[in-house]
Amino acid sequence: MTGRGDGNGERDRAVTVQIGAVILFGFLIVALSTYQATVVPDQNREVEFLHNQEVQTDMVELSSGITATGRTGDAAPATVKLGTRYPSRTFFVNPPPASGRLQTVDPPDGGNVTLENITIQSSANGEANDYWNVAANRNKSTRFIVYEPGYNLYRGAPTTRYESGVAFNRFSNGANLTLTDQGVVRGDRITLVAVSGELQRNGVSTVSVDPESISSISRRERVSGELTIVIPTTLSNETWENELLNEEIEDGWVNGTESISGEDRIRIHLNDNRNYSLGIAAVHVGSGDGPDRSAAYLDIDQRPSEMTEGTTREVVVEVRDQFGNPVSGTTVTGYASDGSFVDDTNATVRTNGDGRAIFEYTAGTANTTLNFSFADDPALAGFDASTAENASVDITVNDGGAAGTGDDAEGINPASAGEIRLEDETTNGKSVADLVLNNTANTTVNVTNARVSFYFETENKKEFDTAEIRQGGTPSATLTIGGKFERLDPEINLPPGETTVTLEFSGDAQFSRDEFFVLSLRFDNGESVTYFINAG
Repeated sequence: MTGRGDGNGERDRAVTVQIGAVILFGFLIVALSTYQATVVPDQNREVEFLHNQEVQTDMVELSSGITATGRTGDAAPATVKLGTRYPSRTFFVNPPPASGRLQTVDPPDGGNVTLENITIQSSANGEANDYWNVAANRNKSTRFIVYEPGYNLYRGAPTTRYESGVAFNRFSNGANLTLTDQGVVRGDRITLVAVSGELQRNGVSTVSVDPESISSISRRERVSGELTIVIPTTLSNETWENELLNEEIEDGWVNGTESISGEDRIRIHLNDNRNYSLGIAAVHVGSGDGPDRSAAYLDIDQRPSEMTEGTTREVVVEVRDQFGNPVSGTTVTGYASDGSFVDDTNATVRTNGDGRAIFEYTAGTANTTLNFSFADDPALAGFDASTAENASVDITVNDGGAAGTGDDAEGINPASAGEIRLEDETTNGKSVADLVLNNTANTTVNVTNARVSFYFETENKKEFDTAEIRQGGTPSATLTIGGKFERLDPEINLPPGETTVTLEFSGDAQFSRDEFFVLSLRFDNGESVTYFINAG
């Protein structure tokens, strides 16, 4: 017997075919196993990688939405795709869908943003400092937002975090890659957004995050002093100083940063020779209670320092929340020791949508102090104006033969020592006027409101409609010619000495010879002045 069959050729050929089929099937199984073990994981890993790129974009949009909500008060929803599913496969097996988790977390070493050594300059009587000088009031709680992927194959995927206005990736080896710029300090503007809420989302689906504005930045304060800002962050001090704040350091707005020993917080040192515009917002995400939005302090926005007996002037007070933003619908009571509010020595006014309570005060015959409060009785002998909820205004009253200040006649083109004098005006021959204002007093004064009440044209037509007022390159307001006083934001800062203020009129017209306009300014000390300016 040779071992090569039983001599039946047809039966031998059948056995050969069967063996070949078994071998071919074995090769197929090996190929499928190899594909399942190598190609499928590689393809699924690519799916996870591409999803991670998408979710990083989602987190950047979420951070932008939180900032926009805090600045404008309008909700800016964002969506985050928590996980991803793999493409369906007929002959191969996929792992379970890759999920992710989005949540708010407390900073490791306390969630406070802290303002240190702050002085509010834009407060007419310094009343705002009654609140901000208390150390506890300068702490504002905030939280972080963290996305953690749960991939099956992409093991090096980063965690994406939003902390103190910055979105960045953190990798398992501790390296960080920032995805957005910082917004804490931009030139002379300080913007802080405090985040609150309980957010906990897990799974594969796309979720919508709707930031809710608790307190939006509708009012900024001019601040100065040896100001520092402490913010919670797990990014290194070197990242903040060399990457995020390097431009502000080069431009002189920030002196530098320092890490706080043993804590995940850094301290930003601002330039104490400059003034800043401070805005703080509170934004809520998810569930849970938001921060307190009730009235926190009272400030004087507009007040006369000197009046003639029998004349009537407006006194405007503002009610602010703990973030420095206006609170509407709050009842404020005023008391005058002499003279009257409307027809009584007491008056009660509710704040409007801008948080302002407007009182009309008629001077009596003697110097007086006006008391205001949203918590206490301002008529009581023990009234304490140094508390945050109370404020007072001292008014010097002249008899009928003496001239007053502010909107009275002597407020036109002032030239006496201690006043804001117009020293020079230059124009470019077209539509821009540079005014040199000389503060002859020894203290800084801020311009809070302005208007162009009249423009005289040499031809019988209206040449200009509006004028933008600015200091340096920063616009403060657009004034309608012949319109009302407009609030300046930011306010124009006039330290002792000369400062240039620019008016740029709109339209295609140009200044002509013998034309002039009338500019009125209100200051944070309650006074106002009117200037007649030759435009031609």
